[in-house]
Amino acid sequence: MRRRIGWAGPLGAALVLAAAGCASVAVHGVVRTTDGHPLRFATLTLQLPAAKAGWFSTSPDSAGCFSIYESARRGQTDYEVVVTAHGFKPLTIPVEARRPRLIVVTMAPDTGDDESTARSIEPEERNRLYQIPCEPVGRPGALTLH
Repeated sequence: MRRRIGWAGPLGAALVLAAAGCASVAVHGVVRTTDGHPLRFATLTLQLPAAKAGWFSTSPDSAGCFSIYESARRGQTDYEVVVTAHGFKPLTIPVEARRPRLIVVTMAPDTGDDESTARSIEPEERNRLYQIPCEPVGRPGALTLH
């Protein structure tokens, strides 16, 4: 007995193979000061390691929330996010394509002894640090994606 595959079989297989070859760089999180206030005037720049300039920059919103999602360059897996803000010590965060990160960035003032830091947001603190301040609140009857 022969099975009929139809157009969906080869097309579906091609789409799966194409998707497997695509990669992205995804970093989401919150930027704040050492005393916990959101730092909305920071700049986050995605760049290749040792590069002098990046190709994507963003700033946090009023709650300090940011999102970087860019297609990875072919064959490139290592990237950096450079965080800068006037009056604060800069920070370089290594990131990898195909490994989404959810982080909290704490920027230290230029005048202090502390360094700026970044750490992963743990699952038990995700709601408090990221979801409540950063994710949009749905309107009744509105379509939301989760």
